[in-house]
Amino acid sequence: MFDQETLNVDSFENELQRYQTSPDPFDPHHDDLLEWWNMRTDKYPRLSKAARKLLTIPSSSTSPERSFSRSRFLITDQRTLLSADTVSGLMLGASY
Repeated sequence: MFDQETLNVDSFENELQRYQTSPDPFDPHHDDLLEWWNMRTDKYPRLSKAARKLLTIPSSSTSPERSFSRSRFLITDQRTLLSADTVSGLMLGASY
């Protein structure tokens, strides 16, 4: 997928520097961000891979306030010994 020479010679820092000084900026009024990165995979292999991973994370349809208000039903007087990991797992599991 990536040019092996590019992966070996070009460091992440060099790639980031090239991106930051590029005269090819993203235009939010005309460009689709995911498509913009897909079109520049050869030029910025590491950055485009990271951007694609980040941009394809589904957003939550639950407001943070609603999620946290559910915690009062999980952490009751009878459940005070639950660990933070257990509460986190229960809250995340309730989202699906």
